[in-house]
Order: sequence, then structure tokens, then C-alpha cells
Amino acid sequence: MTGWVKFIIFVSIVFGLQAGAQNVYRDWNRRVCPILDTPYRTYRGMHFTHYLRTDTGTAGWGDGVSLTDMGFWGRLPSWENNYGGELEVRGHIDLRILEGMRRGSGVNRQHGFMMLRGKAIWHQRYWGGFGLQARMEPGIYTAVSMPSGNVLSVPLGGNLVQAITPDFAVFAGMMYYPNFAVGRDPILGMVYSRYDEVMVQLGYPETRLTMRPYGGRLQFGMGAEFTRWLDYRLGRNDDRRRIRFRENQYYGELSWDTRGFTQVDLRAGYTFRRRAIFSDGPKVAFDDTPFVSLGFRALF
Repeated sequence: MTGWVKFIIFVSIVFGLQAGAQNVYRDWNRRVCPILDTPYRTYRGMHFTHYLRTDTGTAGWGDGVSLTDMGFWGRLPSWENNYGGELEVRGHIDLRILEGMRRGSGVNRQHGFMMLRGKAIWHQRYWGGFGLQARMEPGIYTAVSMPSGNVLSVPLGGNLVQAITPDFAVFAGMMYYPNFAVGRDPILGMVYSRYDEVMVQLGYPETRLTMRPYGGRLQFGMGAEFTRWLDYRLGRNDDRRRIRFRENQYYGELSWDTRGFTQVDLRAGYTFRRRAIFSDGPKVAFDDTPFVSLGFRALF
């Protein structure tokens, strides 16, 4: 893992030294591609999401299970060069609290999982509207209590982009998750974006519609998201080794830019066909349940 960290730092320094003016490419008036050239709206953020209690139908799990997600992230200033390249680096801390999980021969009514990871994304623009996004997400994916074994992983992948017009583009690619139960997950779809007014994305793993009237300060929309790769190493005393979550959700969202610096996000929806799958143990099917999420994002 130390080698990966050194590599990311080296690439950042090299391309940082070649950097021209910031946001040369992410400018509404100069953009060629609605994916690669859309300006960043925020640089820091946090969210709190709670999924209501639901039955599982699995013996020993009690009357129901609830789930809470918390996340914190921050983006460094991007590095740009004179050849259409840009490096985006983000740090993420994601926590998941599962109520009602059994462990070993006893009952542990609460169990926590953690992802402490970095995200490095290289955006490369080519002549004729072609482009490339390459991703690397080195980090720790584990249960919070007594982690053991291989908790480190470096998911990586990328996708090609073709901008048909400055408002419309298609993309396709793949993510690779070493040591995870889901080794590969596709990325594909199309995006239509009319500057900062409306954005439509059809694809996998997410489909969404976003509108921003009133000068962009108000944002509302809806969407659906599909997740198959969430995978955590369990504690050293748990003979089930690993747990993977597979879940889907559809949602509505409302965001408000308070003063041009901070954005408040409210999201509510329904999660369906969620599964918790153990490497050596049962497959637990959750009933469908509503959820609500509150988040804050900032430009600084």
C-alpha cells in the first residue's frame, strides 16, 4: 500500500508542476464535454442517512434490522496540464452501522463497518470529443471492531467518454475490485446537460434527473442507484470472514445553496432488494424500507 501512496503523490507533483491556470477546462463557456468539463460545485461534504427498521425473515436476527450510513469527504484543488489532463484527488471516510447483526455464537445488536479511502481520478480530454477517466480508490474496507486479515484494497478502473455535442455524451467502462466478492462492475450510460439548468443521466450504476432553477441556488430531482460491490472484512473472531451488501434505491432530492458557499441536501426514497451476503454464512434478505438523508456540502 505504501507504494501506491508514493505513486499517487509522485503523479500529483509531476502534473502539478505542469499545471496551467486552474479550471481552464471546467468552464461553461469553453466546454466540449458535459462530463469532463462540468465545473465542480463543492469541495467538502458530509451526510447522514438512516434506513428504517425492516424485517429479514432470517432466524436469530430479531424482529428487524435498521441501518445508518455516515460519510465525510474533501477534495483537493485539481491539477491541470496543457494537454487536456486533470488530476482530481479526494479523501473519504464512510461509516455504516448495522443494528441486529449476529456474530459467532452470541448476538451483537450493533455492528460497524468502515471505509477509509482516497480517490484519485485522472480526466483526460482528446481531440474530437473523445476522453478518458481513470480511477483508483486505495483504502481500508473492514469491520470497525478487531479487524484482521486483508483489510487493504485498491479498487481501480476507468471509462471512455465520447462527447457527441457539448451538451450530450456517452460513456462506458469497468471497475475492478480486488479481493472483493464482486470482482468487476460495469460503468455505462449517457448524459445530457444544459449548462447549469438541467442534467439527465441514464445508465448504470446510477440514473438521475437534476434541475436547477432560480440561478442554480435551488436544485431538485430524482434518480435510482444500484450498488453491488460494498464489501467488508469481518473481525478476527468471526468465522464468516467477509460481508457484502447488495442494494438498490430510488429517491427524490432537494438541495439549497444557502449563500453561495454552503449547500444543504435532503434526500428521501425507498431501498429495495437489499441483501447481506456472508462469505461463509447465510444470505440475509431485507424487506424494502424507506430512508432519509441529510447532507451539507461547501465550496471552501
